[in-house]
Amino acid sequence: MSDAGNGMVLAAMVDGRIVAMGGWDRLPEGDRAEIDLTVDDGHDDDSVGAALLRGLAAAASQMGIRRFLNRSLPDDGRVRRILARAGFETSTVYQEGVLRTTFSTVPETPRGFSYR
Repeated sequence: MSDAGNGMVLAAMVDGRIVAMGGWDRLPEGDRAEIDLTVDDGHDDDSVGAALLRGLAAAASQMGIRRFLNRSLPDDGRVRRILARAGFETSTVYQEGVLRTTFSTVPETPRGFSYR
């Protein structure tokens, strides 16, 4: 974790090896942060990335972060699948060759579903 609640990095392990890493850094707006997520190409299950993303969002929310920004290339469909699997409702804009996706740090909870 970085100093004074301005960022965080988490890793997810499966069978003793790191399969995903993610982190966020607070933006100057104060209640927003840029988030990055990397999942090992050899690990096909998006649920690990989704769980990691929900953990990062929960911690960020407790530190006053209300919205995340993720920048990805248009051909990176995996990050969009992970966001959807994690339950986040996103807004995406294509700008200068990059997809800028923003979303609340509180995921949408489908009826009858629990993240516990």
